Amino acid sequence: MMNWPRTSNLAVWLLTLSTLIPIWAAATPGDPPFIAGVIDVALAVLLFVLLMLLYKRRHTVSRDARAKSYEICQWLAALPLLLLPIYLSGAHLKWDVLLIGLAWRSWYFVTILPYLVIASARRP
Repeated sequence: MMNWPRTSNLAVWLLTLSTLIPIWAAATPGDPPFIAGVIDVALAVLLFVLLMLLYKRRHTVSRDARAKSYEICQWLAALPLLLLPIYLSGAHLKWDVLLIGLAWRSWYFVTILPYLVIASARRP
């Protein structure tokens, strides 16, 4: 049986670490560092392996967990608005790197959110 708290903690930590990579790459002058690409791909592989492990347990996701996930997503949908002041400030960022990197991580978060809701409900 899958250890939900450990798996959810691992997912959150890997996703957080992975989210820092496009921020770092977008803020670095010149081409993104090669090591950033290597780390990004390694973390992406780990995240997708974790997603496959979670998906095997998709039958455990209840309607309540999906409803709670949807409610959380409604609140978090405002987060991309934080990019607007950064853009308007004229910050020199590689927006193509940043937006693509943040986009797939957002998709990933929305996809695993029901599993995180289940894990948080199972914690004592």
